This record gives sequence, C-alpha cells and structure tokens, in this order.
Amino acid sequence: MLEDWSLSAPFSILTLINMYMFTTICIIITLGIIIYLMVKSSIQNKKGMIVTEINGDLLELFNQNVFTAIAHGCNCQNMMGAGIAKQIKDKYPQVYDADNEANKYNFNTLGNYSKILIPTKGYIFNLYTQIYPGSNANSSAIYNSLSEMIYYFKIKGVEARIKIGVPLIGCGIGGLDKEDLLENINLLKDNNRFANIDLVIVNYKPSKR
Repeated sequence: MLEDWSLSAPFSILTLINMYMFTTICIIITLGIIIYLMVKSSIQNKKGMIVTEINGDLLELFNQNVFTAIAHGCNCQNMMGAGIAKQIKDKYPQVYDADNEANKYNFNTLGNYSKILIPTKGYIFNLYTQIYPGSNANSSAIYNSLSEMIYYFKIKGVEARIKIGVPLIGCGIGGLDKEDLLENINLLKDNNRFANIDLVIVNYKPSKR
C-alpha cells in the first residue's frame, strides 16, 4: 500500500500544479478581456461631440425614447405661442410650468435655460435664445444656452454618451439662417469639455400616417 502511494503521489502533485497553472492562466486571460473591454468602452465614450442631421419629427422621436434630452429656443417673455415651442407646450404642459418658474425668479435670461424631466422619456430644455418673440433670435445666446445645457450633464457626472435632439433653433420664426446655427454648433464641437455628446439636428418632416 505504501509503495502504491509513493508512486502515485508525484503524479497527483503534478496534476494539481497543472490544474492550478491552467486556472491561473484562465483567470489572467479573463481579467485581460474585461480590462480591454472597459478601456475600449471608456475610449468610445470619450470621443468628442458628434453632430448629425436628420429629417423627422423631434417630438415624435422624443416620445420614442430616441434622445436623452431635447431642447428648443424660447424667448425671455414667458411666451410659447408659436412654432415648435407651442407644440411642446401643448404636448407637455410641464415645460411651460418650468418656464413660468424660471420667469418668476428671473432665471429665464438670455443665454440661460430652464428644464423639466419627463418621466420615462427624458429632459426637455427651454433655451432662452431671444429676449422677445418673433424675429429676434440671438446667435450668441444660442451658443451660450446650448453650452450651459450640455454642461448641466457634465455637472451631473453622466459618463455615458448623451444624445440631444434639437430643431433648427433660431431659424424660421427666430429670423436666423441655418448657417448661423451651424456656426455655433461647430464652435461647440471644437470645445473639448463637450465630449460624450451626440447632438442631432432634426429638420422637421412630419411622419406619413
């Protein structure tokens, strides 16, 4: 019996060593894969701002949870009587409540914003891009309010990429050309603190029913 044990012992120890080495190698490989995926995800999330342009209905896309947030241009007179501002107000009265609250405390100043979180949908931002209604959009205010909105997510410490939908802010009723908006968005794009942002310009095109 003793002789049998002495013969099998080296084999058993060798087997255990091999199993230990195999397990260790598997753990190292697994950890390597996990670290690689984490680094890859981190690099992807830290890409700079990406700007795209699509045709569609901003509100409908928001209802479909396409965006983390949407934003639209507002005046500083607590009026949402026309354009997409009225559509948003009619669909989500809470947005106008936020504007009322901002106006009450003089927070709806040019270049600033107010916001509301719509449960299960996302944020809607009122960007104060003109003092008065009508053809009075201010190009600098568009840049400032957009940058303040984006910085809000930075303050919150959101690490994942954020997808924000906007209409042609300041164009049409606001009186600016599309090129004015794109110029401001390109300035935002060049600002390194605004990484992790997907900004989608939605040219209004109603869906076919």
